Amino acid sequence: MNTCAIRALKPNVTQEEAVRAFSGTGVSALYWRMRSGPLRRIADAYVPYFLFRVKYAGAPTRLFAIDAVDGSLDLFEFPRIPVERELLEMEGRNRLKARKVATG
Repeated sequence: MNTCAIRALKPNVTQEEAVRAFSGTGVSALYWRMRSGPLRRIADAYVPYFLFRVKYAGAPTRLFAIDAVDGSLDLFEFPRIPVERELLEMEGRNRLKARKVATG
């Protein structure tokens, strides 16, 4: 992966909150710790998304995003187009490449 400038949404949790969420208690957390061992590291990762504005009869326009890598992540809905203060620009290598899309 090459280093280059990317624009991303600002995170809505801290790294400590993410570690706490993935190191939780309960049956499912116990299962994953037994299966994979304890959480050892955490890193930022950036996944490109395709954005779609969807309008259908009798409903308001909605803004959806699907991952541009292979479409396997959950569909995400934005309440509105993100504004500049919700974005950040950074240099980073931890980003996945989007697949090529045929146009025409």
